Amino acid sequence: MAYCAAGGIVLFSGIKGASISDTVKAVLKGDLTVTPTQTINTSAPAGSTGSSGASGGVANVTPPGSVSPANIPVSSSAGSVSPQAVLAAIGAPATAANIASVSNWFAHEGTTAQNNPMATTQNAAGATQFNSAGVKNYPSAAEGITATAQTLENGLYPAIVMALRSGQGLSAGNSQVQQELLTWSGGGYSSV
Repeated sequence: MAYCAAGGIVLFSGIKGASISDTVKAVLKGDLTVTPTQTINTSAPAGSTGSSGASGGVANVTPPGSVSPANIPVSSSAGSVSPQAVLAAIGAPATAANIASVSNWFAHEGTTAQNNPMATTQNAAGATQFNSAGVKNYPSAAEGITATAQTLENGLYPAIVMALRSGQGLSAGNSQVQQELLTWSGGGYSSV
């Protein structure tokens, strides 16, 4: 997973013509593909057979259902952890359904744990105890994102990971996802 993320950062740096350090900073901020002044079209114009290019080689047509990371606000209690960063860490696309699911998950947890909006208890270097349930504060967004991805991929949440990787989000009708959300939340909720 780490090799894929590193490769993606190097590739993105090359495409954008940016340094790797600037790209890492952009990833942590969730500001990757679109500047706030650009318009994103969610469907191709009538009669169009493909996406048309914008300046700098960036397509101005986004696949239906996908959302740009620049359009999603990041909660201040989440630090720099965005739904897109969590999705990227588990290899899931930033579709509208996925972003809505993870954003709602953040809200369900409602935690103010530092860099840990999904309230994971995963140990990490520099992590401190947030509460008696074992939820951690992480020293950086990168640590929080990594810990969250490790928790999602620990084998207890395969239906959640599969649903997010499919791009379809966490639909309320999937009983296995509901059961895994109950496990994650300690019985607190079964949908997001």
